[in-house]
Amino acid sequence: MMVSNNNNKRFTAGLSLNGGGMHYHFTIVMLLLLEKKLKEPLYKYFDIIAGTSAGAILLGFTMPHSDDPSKPMLTMEDYIHFNLSCYGNENKSEADRIFTPLPLKTINMIQGGPIYDGDVLEDIMKHHMGNRTVNDALTNVLIPLINSSNEAIFIKNRALIEKTHGHTFYNFYLHDIIRAATAARYFFKPKKLCSLPDINGNTYSDIMFDAGLNYNNPSSVMLSDMDVFKKDNETPMVINIGFSKVRRYKPSGHLVRELVAINEMAMDCSTNAVKQELRRRESRGEIEYYDLTDIFDPEAYAKNIDPEEGHQEYGFYGHLGNTDRAHLDFLKERAYQTFQSKLDLIDKLVNRLETERLLREQENDARIITEKEKIESFSSGQAHQNRFSQPKL
Repeated sequence: MMVSNNNNKRFTAGLSLNGGGMHYHFTIVMLLLLEKKLKEPLYKYFDIIAGTSAGAILLGFTMPHSDDPSKPMLTMEDYIHFNLSCYGNENKSEADRIFTPLPLKTINMIQGGPIYDGDVLEDIMKHHMGNRTVNDALTNVLIPLINSSNEAIFIKNRALIEKTHGHTFYNFYLHDIIRAATAARYFFKPKKLCSLPDINGNTYSDIMFDAGLNYNNPSSVMLSDMDVFKKDNETPMVINIGFSKVRRYKPSGHLVRELVAINEMAMDCSTNAVKQELRRRESRGEIEYYDLTDIFDPEAYAKNIDPEEGHQEYGFYGHLGNTDRAHLDFLKERAYQTFQSKLDLIDKLVNRLETERLLREQENDARIITEKEKIESFSSGQAHQNRFSQPKL
């Protein structure tokens, strides 16, 4: 959690949003508090924003608003409304609708899922995201996916691919990407993802899954891109936000629950491995690292969240689909506690982000003035040349 002593050093900033189902409510509140500190939309401060699984849902705040393209389409308040506000005959929030178990959920669970209806999630995302595409993002974005060959696929906007000398660019509707990014095994069926046609009419399609098992913390892949496109005088700055828990494996005697528990433990191992690597690079002075994650004890968590009827229906995975208000209030409270406990670090981060943004605005203004002066000088020279090159009568 240490940061560079040289607070005047220039940097390239990346925001990394972990996956974790409804745990992303913690991330929403953390982003809301950070945005209030910065007093400007978050996308303006980051050169790249990466999101895995539920973290990808939050990339709606990188999309332009239809009435004012300089403003984000969705705010953190919108996401809180999405999780909490109930409406309709069923009196459910949109999060409740997404995580309403399918009929015969026990049979589905035994068969390896899905236990939730991915079409409901897709319809809700389509309603909110409209026809906005990955390439409409107001800053660079990165979303990890896993394809049908179990290979990692990283969805990026065109500018990011060009900066990192990456693969051929294919554009996708954001609602399709979010649906694919949240296709966690046991939770939702996989998504057949189809790109929009490129200028030659070519498309890309494949079956896609959630990448949480390998890239629940997308900081490492985001940092790989930052290392390529940052300027020589800039240091990568990584801000990571997410919610996870300490594991105490206890055999349940239930085969499917055992498999789910092992999967989630593997996901946490990959997340922790990324954090350890970030700390190593930070200790060598290679990056600035701001760890705004929270780790909690599951036993204390269960005591706070689970009444007698219980919400932990699917073993260790149970809480990831838990939209109960007590659960969301708990996540909100954890976010406030985390933010307060790391306030000195956050104040330093805010100061760094604001200073860098001001420097870039000044550089941009100077560049505009220089270009204007060049044009005026060229125009003046041309006029002078034309005056003396007029033929004598």
